[in-house]
Amino acid sequence: MIKVVFPGTELTELAKRFRAVSVESFAFALARPVRIGNDWRLLVTSIHEPGANEYEERTVFNVRPTAAFRLRMEKQARRHGMTLVYCHSHPLQAGMPVFSVTDDATEAALAPYARSRLGAVPHVSLLIGAQSATARAMADPAPVSVFEIGRHVTSYLPGVPRPAGDEFERQIRAFGEAGQRVIAALTVVIVGLGGTGSVMAQMLAHKGIRRFILIDPKCISKTNRNRVAGSRPSDVGRAKVKVARRMIKSIAPDASVTIRQGDVLDAKVGPMALKGDFVFCCTDSHGSRSFLNQLAYQYYIPVIDMGVVIHVVDGRITHFGGRVQMLSPGLGCLVCRDGILSADEVRWDLSSVEARVADPYFNTRVAIEQPAVMSLNSAVVAQAGTMFLAAVAGIPSEARSQVLRGMQGDTRRLDDAPRPGCVNCSADAFLGQGDRYLLPKRAI
Repeated sequence: MIKVVFPGTELTELAKRFRAVSVESFAFALARPVRIGNDWRLLVTSIHEPGANEYEERTVFNVRPTAAFRLRMEKQARRHGMTLVYCHSHPLQAGMPVFSVTDDATEAALAPYARSRLGAVPHVSLLIGAQSATARAMADPAPVSVFEIGRHVTSYLPGVPRPAGDEFERQIRAFGEAGQRVIAALTVVIVGLGGTGSVMAQMLAHKGIRRFILIDPKCISKTNRNRVAGSRPSDVGRAKVKVARRMIKSIAPDASVTIRQGDVLDAKVGPMALKGDFVFCCTDSHGSRSFLNQLAYQYYIPVIDMGVVIHVVDGRITHFGGRVQMLSPGLGCLVCRDGILSADEVRWDLSSVEARVADPYFNTRVAIEQPAVMSLNSAVVAQAGTMFLAAVAGIPSEARSQVLRGMQGDTRRLDDAPRPGCVNCSADAFLGQGDRYLLPKRAI
């Protein structure tokens, strides 16, 4: 599988420009190639359109940029280790656009040329029609999906079947068959399968997610079983990911559930998150939050982070509530929101066992258990689940950062704008950098 991923609203804006004229248009998208097992993720970092005098031909049925424009972009791609996505339009073609005979002939000649000049990375052709878009690899049978990852997650997915039967009929009434198809096609990663993660897994299985990757290092204990959805008394000592898999399978026997009992901060575990289309951060570790906060922007993989707090002083609750925030290109990250990530806590989580033992400050924090109640966990998960539907399936809500205030009994929408020049999510930091930078990991 090849995934071409545009950040923010860049694909939407390109399509608007292409559709504003009746003749065909052309553009190059420079993309950073990332190899993930047998798959590729092409992270678009910039889009380049020919000027009016840089077209050799531009009609209703044909478009060809000048050789000088093509060579300039090829040199730039080769210099920076990028691949090129060849974008053009069929502005009068309604529905799902179809590549023409002319397109076929052009790509047959172009594919070996592109490979010889730019190397053995995927070379993709993107076709934008009057309402939709489609893509294919040049001289390669691998299917190609196109995503735009920002406040909304727009996807153009090949061969997604219609929902069978009437299992999701009520959901389809709410947000349409297209939204349900997208849900069924996504691979979701859940990091942390405790109080919030187990409820999220249950909710997503009922919504129609059928591909899961579950990551958690811990086992069910007597003190946490009461807040882990799907757990039984006999599960004490059993890995949380195994309990979650059993629960998902009981809801959706056809679901594919990959589990890993390990910490996302371990170098051999963390990269599993790259295989997902959407990630839910359901951990209370600042280190794992820092990992996913960077991953969301570095690889254009949307993350919804959630947290729950119950503050008790002298046996009395002083405040309680929760927070839900989507991390995605064009949205502010956890660094942009002061006070969410603690540098000291991140340092602690990333430290080796020896370093922790030698740190007298953090030794005082070992084995501190935080209060937790399943009803509050579920309320926060419900917010996160609705935010997910708003992002991928068209539920009409623009909130991407919210706080639940329990004592006041309300939910407030927070500012979600990114901070200019942020050291995590800006173009000067990790945005779209792919494998050029290492993700955080625990010291050995």
